[in-house]
Amino acid sequence: MPRIFVSHAAGDGARLASDLVAELEKGGRSCWIAPRDVAPGATYPAQIMAALRECEGLVLLLTAGANASVDVLQEVKIAHGFGKKIVPMIVAGTVPSDDLAYFLAVRHHVPWSGPDAIAALVATAVPVVPPNPVSAMPAAGALDPLAAIAAAASEPNGMTGKFKLQVRRAALEGDEAWLCSEMDYRDPRCLSVRLEARARQQCLAVHGAEPPEVFMGKPILVTGIAKQRRIDFLSDGTPTGHYYYQTHIDIDEIEKIALA
Repeated sequence: MPRIFVSHAAGDGARLASDLVAELEKGGRSCWIAPRDVAPGATYPAQIMAALRECEGLVLLLTAGANASVDVLQEVKIAHGFGKKIVPMIVAGTVPSDDLAYFLAVRHHVPWSGPDAIAALVATAVPVVPPNPVSAMPAAGALDPLAAIAAAASEPNGMTGKFKLQVRRAALEGDEAWLCSEMDYRDPRCLSVRLEARARQQCLAVHGAEPPEVFMGKPILVTGIAKQRRIDFLSDGTPTGHYYYQTHIDIDEIEKIALA
């Protein structure tokens, strides 16, 4: 059954979220909320991904705790990547953090005025849609770069699936080739595809050209594992203690990449 995903911080939003869910479900709208709907037998991140993929929309209870929550930010990023309706509910005048504001800037912010009034507004703002998980995702189940990056960050062994990106940067490096969703591969929004030497040679054999010539400027579908990698800053070859993360998909067969 389609559901409304309620994103909140447990520390200061659990009671409000519970009250909102009760009102929504009283009115016939099914909700998904943690920890109530987390079932045994599957990992927590996998269940969050499934719930976001299948939901009709996400309601964010923006409290001070939600502002500081990495989990809440990831949920909002993934919902955004899936193209879901996002309804921010502002509690006690909380101003969104810069990270959340990036995804909420163009959306109408609604001040919290009690669970009954908010439930009525949410029921109107999030339309009922037929349960069709695939249609909620671009390119027949493919994750876009933001959703892939958020999913990879929550899965230590990487996120296996299909991914769609527009190639904005392409380069050869040694025996390998790189295809990136952003002009700057260091951009935290960048999803980078690394073609190993074997895949690069297969590209030449199949397409008669190097990967940058074949894929630059075009949308592609990639099948593989998106994995977060830590990149350390070095000084004379020694880690400085400063670092950032990139998200890579390593490809060993050219058949795993196709024009979208």
